[in-house]
Amino acid sequence: MLNIFKTRLFDFIVVILLLAMGVIVFIVSNTITQNKIEIIKKEKYNIYSKNIYDEISILMKHKKNLTLAIALSLSQNENIIKALKNNDTELVQLKEFSKLLKKAIKLNNSWFQIIDNKGIAFYRSWVEKTGDPIVKSRLDVAKMIEEPQIMCTISTGKFDMTFKSMVPIYDKSTFIGMFEIITHFNSISNQLLDSDIDSIIVVDKKYKTQLSKALTKKFIDDYYVANENVKEEIIDYIKSKGIKNYIHSEKKYIIDQKENKFIVVYNIPDIYNNPMGSIIAFKDLDSLNMDDIESIKTNMIFYIVLFILVVILIGYYFLARKHTKELDIKVIKRTKELYNEKRYIQTILDTNPSIIIVTQNSQIVNANNRFFEFFHYKNLDEFKEHYNCICDFFLTLDEVVFPENHQIFGELWSIYLANNSKKEHFVSLKFQDEEYYFIVSAAYLKNNGDILLTFQNITDLKKKDKLLYEQSKMASMGEMIGNIAHQWRQPLSIISTAATGMKVQKQFGNLTDESFNETIDTIDSNAQYLSKTIDDFRDFIKGNRTKEEFTFDIIMKKLLHLIKPSLVSHHIEFIVDVEENITINGYLNELVQCLINIFNNAKDAVKVKDESDRLVFLEAKVIDKTLHIIVKDSGGGIDSTIIEKIFDPYFTTKHASIGTGLGLHMTYNLIVDGMHGTIDADNSNFVYKGKKYKGAIFHISLPLE
Repeated sequence: MLNIFKTRLFDFIVVILLLAMGVIVFIVSNTITQNKIEIIKKEKYNIYSKNIYDEISILMKHKKNLTLAIALSLSQNENIIKALKNNDTELVQLKEFSKLLKKAIKLNNSWFQIIDNKGIAFYRSWVEKTGDPIVKSRLDVAKMIEEPQIMCTISTGKFDMTFKSMVPIYDKSTFIGMFEIITHFNSISNQLLDSDIDSIIVVDKKYKTQLSKALTKKFIDDYYVANENVKEEIIDYIKSKGIKNYIHSEKKYIIDQKENKFIVVYNIPDIYNNPMGSIIAFKDLDSLNMDDIESIKTNMIFYIVLFILVVILIGYYFLARKHTKELDIKVIKRTKELYNEKRYIQTILDTNPSIIIVTQNSQIVNANNRFFEFFHYKNLDEFKEHYNCICDFFLTLDEVVFPENHQIFGELWSIYLANNSKKEHFVSLKFQDEEYYFIVSAAYLKNNGDILLTFQNITDLKKKDKLLYEQSKMASMGEMIGNIAHQWRQPLSIISTAATGMKVQKQFGNLTDESFNETIDTIDSNAQYLSKTIDDFRDFIKGNRTKEEFTFDIIMKKLLHLIKPSLVSHHIEFIVDVEENITINGYLNELVQCLINIFNNAKDAVKVKDESDRLVFLEAKVIDKTLHIIVKDSGGGIDSTIIEKIFDPYFTTKHASIGTGLGLHMTYNLIVDGMHGTIDADNSNFVYKGKKYKGAIFHISLPLE
């Protein structure tokens, strides 16, 4: 009775422990899931805010380019040139042209002004007043007279905050005046609305006195509202929240969960880079795609349930094993002593989760249950009917293709492993069309020449490493998507400007065959550039892990093409010193990704420095059949307390919204494990152009043979 009570008490304790473990796992997993969801939300909000900011930037550039294209075309209009030469404003027919612009390209509220070469107002499209000396009140007009050149600005005057493009007018080679076009911001807010983005354009309160004839007559406190088409509910919202919380804001985005608002502020500086106004963009939070967050929740719930089931099965296994062991003890007590040692050893082998076999040369003489469970055979005799050796399944040994004669350095593979027992060995094998990975250890058994081999299955760890690689790849893809957006802006703007200018020239009869062919060539070359960008990004995503022969120049072309927008947008000077004719037999995309990961860390370090101090260096050279790649920056270096941790997984000094801690970890794995190279990081003091700098330095060594 006492034994039965002890058994049931043990079973009860095991059940309670299993339930407690399940609850703990659920709580911890739920916390991890929520933290991961918050991280992904912040990443997606950063992407959406950047997309909105970039869209506004493109619209602003397009508007500038459009007004400039019109100004350039009209500055060559023969009627305008004749009007200036003959001092006859009747020859100017710009009111009809304004209507045409409104109808053809939806350019509303465009004003035109013609000024002669002495700075006197010759013509204004919005008033009849002419003849006043503008040069006395406008420094840009005086500068134009002194040095005729194209001028594009955003400024605030009596009427509004506007885009201004001013172009000199020539009669052959003689400067006779200037043409100016003034446009408003309504078209920008209309185009944002086409992308389901509401907006309000606000001018700083310091311009209130200057705006004596404000067009919209709308003010929030002392801040002028520049777009006529702003929705009243947006004005009411800004009033209720306080406009000072939004104008000139440096935040990437603002979230208002209660009002379901996602807000991005685009600041507009004056010509001296002082705050002039802001475009406050609104998008409904519900319209932001968060499907992958729900997918994460579903996956985490699945894994939690699966883990709890595994825990229950393990508990059941131990309970069942306990009862089985009790029965085995009774059986053992009734079994002859001659079988005790053999049964004891076999029990140890069978309870080990790894595959354990004993070999004589290549012949298996004993194996544990895990061996038979894995290969789906009942006993050794059945296995030997089909195979002679476990090595028949080997693909690689220590990442080298397994030889057909089963010999390594002149020794049978099992003997080679036993003679090198202090070294960790890796085997990949293929069974039933599935590839598995094992850590193999070997040792000679006492008293005979038999070899004990233990195969520890690390297939799941390999899959996790692959998952880490894919996560790092996705982070790089996010960066690349941002880079593509940067790379596409200028070509798209050029194509749009070229097409618009050609259309205007055609309408005024100024389109020559030469101009038409040049414009078409410009559009075609920029379209080819866009196509090339897509091809490069597609090649980067493929990530085929196939060894190929390539030159380091190809790596540099891909790298420069993918990081160029970051170099331009952050004003980073990239100094390259690469030895010529370096040929590599390896993994092209993986090496490019490693360099991008290191560059991204360097970029984040230097972008906080003054623009003149933002330096990144890349050097490549071959020494003793080893490729040495050195990347250093002027970002101030790595804190000595963390430099030993930077290659650890999930270690990052960045905010969780912009750093995952996977980039350098996966770079380390790709270089060391994937390419049999080395990588280390240190701090470096150096002098460049007579100035001293300090920064991080990464050194990669890759064997070329």
